[in-house]
Amino acid sequence: MTAPLRTLVEEVEASSQTLSIVNYDGSEATKNRIVSYFEPQHVQVRDGVSAPSLPADFAVLHDDDSFVAAAAVDEIGRHLSGEAYLGAGEFGSAERPAILRHVDDRTFTSYDRRRMTLASREIESYAYHAGAGEIHAGFQRLSVLRPQARIYERIAESGVDVHVYGAPDADAPEPVVAHASEDAEILGSWFVVYEGEDPGDARALVAVETDADVGEFSGFWTYETETVEAVLERLRAEYPASSTVSDVEAPADD
Repeated sequence: MTAPLRTLVEEVEASSQTLSIVNYDGSEATKNRIVSYFEPQHVQVRDGVSAPSLPADFAVLHDDDSFVAAAAVDEIGRHLSGEAYLGAGEFGSAERPAILRHVDDRTFTSYDRRRMTLASREIESYAYHAGAGEIHAGFQRLSVLRPQARIYERIAESGVDVHVYGAPDADAPEPVVAHASEDAEILGSWFVVYEGEDPGDARALVAVETDADVGEFSGFWTYETETVEAVLERLRAEYPASSTVSDVEAPADD
């Protein structure tokens, strides 16, 4: 039996990590953005030492007492602002900073829809540039895909098999494969899962909605192949492709 997505979220454990910001002389807005990003992922952000011998405006990630990664604060800030992934439906090619790549297999809490969209864009961009493999994305309702339809069409055109999941209240663009479902798991979750052709080339964002009134989610981001495979096993077993997406007329655009 496959594990429900909510169970997979509960099973992901977060280790103790600390982000130290060293010799910082930048804007408080950038620093606050970094703090607010890491807080839901249980990464403590603190001011590190100030010393002339160290580079200015950089951050160091520690796992307990072990060094994990380092990056310029501005680099992290630009990425977290969404500039690389939220511009006019285009796919940014910016490399994810090493610090963000290493904060994997971690649970997060209180992600709103904008942050979920930002995280989703990164996986979508990676899939587009890979041009192979498959991507599975859950939108709760297929009508939510409509403003992003061109993004998923372009991913499909790049050579990736695209699968979308949601309640059947709209059609999906060709050649996207729709998995129409009104199951509570689909209605209450948000996920973007990519599996490449090469072994180990996998990543996923999986979240469950904790407050539907404000669109708040808890979940995890992972590069762990076994976890990604568990998510895909669940989706493939429980939600087959639809023979027809929907008999329900899609709502008209405003």
